[in-house]
Amino acid sequence: MLNKKNIQRRIEAVMQGGSTADARWLGAGLSVMAALYGTGVRLRKTAYARQWIKKKRLDCLVVSVGNIALGGTGKTPLTMYLARLIQSYGYSIAIVSRGYKGSAEGKGGVVSDGKEIAMPASACGDEAYMMAKNLENIPVVVGQDRYAAGSMALQTFCPQVILLDDGFQHFRLERDIDLVLLDTVNPFANGKLLPRGTLREEKDALQRASAVVLTRAEKGPAAAYRKVEQHAPGKPIFQCEHRPYIAGTMPPKAATGFDNPTAGAASGLDSLRGRRGYIFSGIARNERFQGTLSQAGVHVCGTSFFDDHHWYSNGELQEIAQSAKKSGADLIITTQKDVVRIPHGMSWPYDLVVVGVEIQFPDDGFDQYIQQALVHTVAEKTAGMGTRGSSG
Repeated sequence: MLNKKNIQRRIEAVMQGGSTADARWLGAGLSVMAALYGTGVRLRKTAYARQWIKKKRLDCLVVSVGNIALGGTGKTPLTMYLARLIQSYGYSIAIVSRGYKGSAEGKGGVVSDGKEIAMPASACGDEAYMMAKNLENIPVVVGQDRYAAGSMALQTFCPQVILLDDGFQHFRLERDIDLVLLDTVNPFANGKLLPRGTLREEKDALQRASAVVLTRAEKGPAAAYRKVEQHAPGKPIFQCEHRPYIAGTMPPKAATGFDNPTAGAASGLDSLRGRRGYIFSGIARNERFQGTLSQAGVHVCGTSFFDDHHWYSNGELQEIAQSAKKSGADLIITTQKDVVRIPHGMSWPYDLVVVGVEIQFPDDGFDQYIQQALVHTVAEKTAGMGTRGSSG
């Protein structure tokens, strides 16, 4: 029986390059739409390249973290890693994020001043809220118009560096350093544009990047590295790994807010080995979350998966709790990104384990690249200001 959910799943299977019975007829229709989408992307890029539409620049350094494919590349964990790294080099920094699916996305606003949070997750979106909750002394501002949001951050906090979350396609705002993330497991998926595939832009868009970061490189980066190198000749290519850890645990029947679960010791998942877990999540790659837990030795008794950025209703959470009971689980597991989308006051029949992800690089090559790029950019800007001053 065809319904909206089934149709969506069939489309997603075709977009991911899966070999399905629908691939021929559904793929043909999606290919026509992708051709139209591609034409629109090229026209927009041309308009900015030829200055038919003017770009705008902020009076500070702008570092962007983005991708050329749909979600699941690890932008939020890398943005948090990068924010702490730049801060450690002595720069004052603020993060500007879109605030996707938050009620403040359109008008924008300050999520956090680096100490206190001024917006609920429903207003600023799950990713911005999670960053604000986990980053100390780093303000977070949201807004669909990144130039306007960046201007707000400058006026309010006077940062030396603005870190732009998911900014590679935001041509309106000039950037000094453009980092593009690609998933090592499948960097270009089926290699086709939306909605036939998952690419926001053609692969040669990597030539605009300052550097490329292959995420989830623990899966073996050699083949992905060769693919990326073909489309980003001469660009630095770095590799990082995703390390899951227990970010916190909510005890059963606690019925407290999910902003502050009982903190874990930022440990790995070893303590979950041999446990019977029921999983629920609404992220870009739910099946990978399940795979991560299975590899950690969790016996997965059942799952409830939702679309990325899904906001949970009380009814859905009650169904998850009942399903966990029926499955024979002795704990319930979700992600750090999901937990901010859960209403306060829900009590669980078992421990609710919250799993986060941190980024690790195999050496200090990436860190050194960022430090040198910042120093070089500052020097260029200073020299440019001196030249303009002497000519006047």
